[in-house]
Amino acid sequence: MSGLMDKWSRASSASDGNSRKTFVKTDTQTRNLAVAGTKLAVYLADRSRLHDARLQKAVLLQEQHPVTQVALQAGKSFHQSKLGLGKDVSNPHLWLWRAIISAACELKTPVASDKLILQKHRDETTTPEMLEDSVFHCRINQTFRDKGIYRICFVVAAPIDHVLDALLRLLVANGGQLKVTKPPRSALERNALQLLRSMGEWAPNSSASTEADVAMH
Repeated sequence: MSGLMDKWSRASSASDGNSRKTFVKTDTQTRNLAVAGTKLAVYLADRSRLHDARLQKAVLLQEQHPVTQVALQAGKSFHQSKLGLGKDVSNPHLWLWRAIISAACELKTPVASDKLILQKHRDETTTPEMLEDSVFHCRINQTFRDKGIYRICFVVAAPIDHVLDALLRLLVANGGQLKVTKPPRSALERNALQLLRSMGEWAPNSSASTEADVAMH
């Protein structure tokens, strides 16, 4: 009986040892896979921001700026409109674009032709559907570094590039700051980098950093 128990004990110990070795190996593989996947995600996010830099145009405005206030209110109105049953609320980017254009038409400008371009665009756009093929992205976000400043990003189709250019000139003439650098890292990208650094898997490259990488969300 004692001999049988010894065999069971040795077999159990051997089995436990193999199990632990397999677990450690699998755990290492899982960690390496997670690290590789996170690094790939960070790399692709960086490339996406570089791509956005070729497409997006952005402007910084103070929170008290009338266009900022109108844009924020447009976002609230959009979300409130979703509460209505059976109501077509369209695309939030279109709501924001329309609100910004309308507010900009009320600003002073040293170039009268810019305001005429905006007013013509506003008057000709009677429904959100008319903007679906021309306004691809229009979003306002509070900046990461300074909560009193908001960043508005635009991506539009070529036929209304002249409208966006007129809008940006007018906003800059009224206190806005044009941003032409690579867009900032998102919260998800920053969190992924923080995890990699805490694991010793990412060494910051100061030569590759840009103002946009640390500036805003």
